Amino acid sequence: MAFHNPFDTPFKLLAITCTNHCVTLKWESQDKRSFTLESSSNLAAWLPFATNLLATNTDASFAFTTSNVTEPVKFFRVFRVP
Repeated sequence: MAFHNPFDTPFKLLAITCTNHCVTLKWESQDKRSFTLESSSNLAAWLPFATNLLATNTDASFAFTTSNVTEPVKFFRVFRVP
């Protein structure tokens, strides 16, 4: 019997777009996988920006307006929730 770890599937960021102060992040996914998006202003301290993002196909995405971002520089990272 072989064990296949379902969380071992790598994924990558596919696109970042910004139109009229609306930022969209798009990444590879698998149907019914959950993701969390975190943000940081210094790459050292990370805080949840959006949680429980459920993918419904092979490309997950999340859009937000930059008016919700108060810092002049913001970094984002996305990770799959086990």
